[in-house]
Amino acid sequence: MSNILRRGVALCAILVLALSTTLDATAPNIVVFYADDQGYGDHPFNNPDILDMPNFRRITAAGTTFSDGHSASAVCTPSRYGLLSGRSSHRALARGGVVRKPDKGSIFDEDERNKTLPAILSEAGYGTYMVGKWHLGQDMPGKTFDRDFSEAIERGPQDFGFDHSFWVSTSPNGPFQALIEDDHCTEAADMWVKRSKSPGRVVIKADRKLRTTVLERPYKAANEVSKKKLKSGVEISASFDVPYLMSNFTAQALGYLDQHMKTRPLDPFFLYFAATIPHLPVTAHPDFAGKSDFGLWADMYNELDFRAGQILDALEAHSVQDNTLFIWSSDNGPENIYSKLQKYGYDAQNGLRDNKRSFYEGGHRVPMIMQWPGVIAPGTTMNLPVSQVDFFATFAELAAVTFDGSVMAQDSSSFAHELHGTSGGSRHMFPLVAEDKNAVISMRFGNLKFVPEKEMCFNLDVDLAETKNIWKKIAKQHQKYLKSIVKSLEKDELYLNEISSEKEEYQALFSGDIFK
Repeated sequence: MSNILRRGVALCAILVLALSTTLDATAPNIVVFYADDQGYGDHPFNNPDILDMPNFRRITAAGTTFSDGHSASAVCTPSRYGLLSGRSSHRALARGGVVRKPDKGSIFDEDERNKTLPAILSEAGYGTYMVGKWHLGQDMPGKTFDRDFSEAIERGPQDFGFDHSFWVSTSPNGPFQALIEDDHCTEAADMWVKRSKSPGRVVIKADRKLRTTVLERPYKAANEVSKKKLKSGVEISASFDVPYLMSNFTAQALGYLDQHMKTRPLDPFFLYFAATIPHLPVTAHPDFAGKSDFGLWADMYNELDFRAGQILDALEAHSVQDNTLFIWSSDNGPENIYSKLQKYGYDAQNGLRDNKRSFYEGGHRVPMIMQWPGVIAPGTTMNLPVSQVDFFATFAELAAVTFDGSVMAQDSSSFAHELHGTSGGSRHMFPLVAEDKNAVISMRFGNLKFVPEKEMCFNLDVDLAETKNIWKKIAKQHQKYLKSIVKSLEKDELYLNEISSEKEEYQALFSGDIFK
């Protein structure tokens, strides 16, 4: 694409955003409750005899269910990047993957400090708060088991738009475990523990052999452990306890809301609650562990649901629920272990193919439910294909925030009009992209899903389980064109907000007029 054309498209995007009218006179509060590894079928409507989850039911009854909602990627880090940046994840992680070590730096570029979703909302007057799993990298002072915890952590949530944050750097089975408030660990991670799979925690009562990794106490002081053992262990703080993470995050989130309402009652807020469950290790707070008939697996989901309910109750207590958009979604599909639960009557995929890490639907089609009393019609279903990458443009439009679509959130398309049930929405005019663990790109044009690198195509209207590859039925010139689009996306020569059904060169892809 020529530079002139690119600038023209970007200018059009800017003008559309700049001239769009505010959909609501009052900018809404926004809460994103982000589960970790919750699959498309991991909810009570698909597993009614195992999962109760009254608050999940509460939101679906009060709001809308997106039947075609997607994470940006099929793994943790890339999905979080897509949600907070409005950019496809391969732009930061060209080969996919996740952040594992605590001191390898942020995946956000330095010039993205003012270009994240919380950053633009903060600039517009929002209070911005984050609790839970960050998993986007940071600059942790020092080296493994050799750190000065009085030094500030750099390039964490506080440097990319959040006013306050209470977080962990990775998943609870990662190499560094400590609670972090803003830019300092709340306690030195100067202890050592070995990750162990034996005996581990039993996942369900029906199968004593199905277990997951645990961090076994007692922890040892790092300076008392040999250098050889240090390499195979986890940096951890003395009081860190995985089953209590969600209760800690929730308490902090409630504190942020209380403080915001006391000090900034007229300003809207954005709360990003990035849960650490149901990601492995399977765990639950003592108030929930052992309470369900199915086992720890269901206990964990009961806690997840309870924590969401605590946030919902707080919104009502502060009388702000009617002006709050509440979103519950997940960063990717279910972990592989979940397939082992099928013989015990549990279905995590709800008929989709594959799971976490995959470009098939089971890897990135996820639960996505939203409520906003008085705006979103209760008890409804929305079939519009939507990606979490689209949250950026959508929230910006709802908050009447304009941004330069040529330099930030270039892959994000707003579905604000669709939320309001008004005409004029344009989300359907743009493709949807998701990626697998290796950043292999899958593209949606209407009901057709393409994975050009793998020479795959599926008609999801009639084959949601993706059992019939119809790539060979596509005319050769269109096969070649699809592959060229992917290459242009990968080289950052093309962005999703430049691919529109209104452009002649893409119309055949949207209409499906590409077959021999």
